[in-house]
Amino acid sequence: MNTSYFAINANNPNAVSISGKAPEWYTGRQYKKLAPTFKIFSKYKSSNQTLEDEQEYTKEFTEQILNKLDPKVVFEELGKDAVILCYETPEKFCHRHIVAKWLSESLGIEIKELKNNVKVYEEYSNKSKNINIFYSKENVLKIWREFYTQIYE
Repeated sequence: MNTSYFAINANNPNAVSISGKAPEWYTGRQYKKLAPTFKIFSKYKSSNQTLEDEQEYTKEFTEQILNKLDPKVVFEELGKDAVILCYETPEKFCHRHIVAKWLSESLGIEIKELKNNVKVYEEYSNKSKNINIFYSKENVLKIWREFYTQIYE
């Protein structure tokens, strides 16, 4: 399982939005059980977004959302290859990081943030657009292996 954000991984075949509202153009899977409530979301967005505000958000999100869910069931429903998405870039505070930490600590699994290497994403996105014309199943597998090797380096 991995995490990322819409701007660079919305077209990933394993993408799963955990946002309250995904972008209009997003056509992938959605898993609303992990979305913050509008109240939690809007309270944080209208705050000064200090460390204290982040801690309050984390506390409320954990109490109101995560504590009502079974991490094993969530993991099974998302799938081991899921890339959980929301809007924020990796360095910003975001509920997907809270979710990743919750799943990691609860299940003893590693969840990585996919790197933001625009050149790599563009290259492999362009290759994937013509996969059915130019590549056999074996070559497609090779391309995806190369892709994941580069983004995890």
